[in-house]
Amino acid sequence: MSGFDRDDEWGYRAMEPSRCCISSIALVLLKTGIVHSTSPTGERQVTVDYNQMATAQKLLLFWRKPARKCWWDGIEVDLAGPGEPEKIIKLWARRVWTLELSLV
Repeated sequence: MSGFDRDDEWGYRAMEPSRCCISSIALVLLKTGIVHSTSPTGERQVTVDYNQMATAQKLLLFWRKPARKCWWDGIEVDLAGPGEPEKIIKLWARRVWTLELSLV
C-alpha cells in the first residue's frame, strides 16, 4: 500500500566504504489512495482508499525523523580445524534497519 512491492528492485544499493553497511535507495510515487475519474456523463468523481491513505500518512511521519530498529543476530560457528575436536562459538552481529523518507 505504501508504493513498494515485494518484487521491486532498488534504484541504488551499495556498501558504505570502511563500514559493514548497505545503503539502499528507491524513488517511488507515494500512493495515497485518491483516484480521480470521469463518469460516462462527464461528471468528475473522486474515490478514496482509506487504508492506503492511512499508510501514506504513517510514512509521512518519517519525513525528517528517521526510524531505527536494532537487534542482535547470533549464529554458531565451528572454529576447529580438520581432525580437531569441535570448538563452537556464538558469533553475534548487531543489525540496524533505518527508514528515512525524503520528499521530492
